[in-house]
Amino acid sequence: MSTDFWPLAPIRVADLFDGRLQDVGVNEHHNTETMATNRCLTDGQNFLWVHIDDSGFVSSFSRYAMNKASRILKAIVNEFQVDIVSEYAVDVAWHKLAEKDEQVAQFIRGESRDLKPGTIEIATEIAKRLVAESPDLMTWDDKWPNVIKAVTQAVERSDATHEGDVPF
Repeated sequence: MSTDFWPLAPIRVADLFDGRLQDVGVNEHHNTETMATNRCLTDGQNFLWVHIDDSGFVSSFSRYAMNKASRILKAIVNEFQVDIVSEYAVDVAWHKLAEKDEQVAQFIRGESRDLKPGTIEIATEIAKRLVAESPDLMTWDDKWPNVIKAVTQAVERSDATHEGDVPF
């Protein structure tokens, strides 16, 4: 069993392995599976695999078996001032995003007048106006990205009249 993690900001692999984590007891673990696309960090008891993209940045981390890599992850978070999310948090985030999209779609279709906190009212109003002008945008399965694109373009055009408002 494994758990994958992703940094929410870029981390250069050269910086990750330059020795700066040694002060908190995290070192590179060398073994036969270490290669250009995978390297391993250890705190002496636990291991965290670092997956490297073609540009030399961390693409993800993996913890295998029963390793408790939280100490290693915390050291990376503190040293690089970056948030790291697990695959479980990503699943929750995607679910919340889908709920928000459905909230916006219900408002646009006139099925709801309530916008929960965090839903962007300006973007929603623009989307509602666009859908009123082109109802075919709301055939959900393949057109929802078109609504988002149209809203984004409309908001960009209206920036001069809504300075300071950020729709997304």
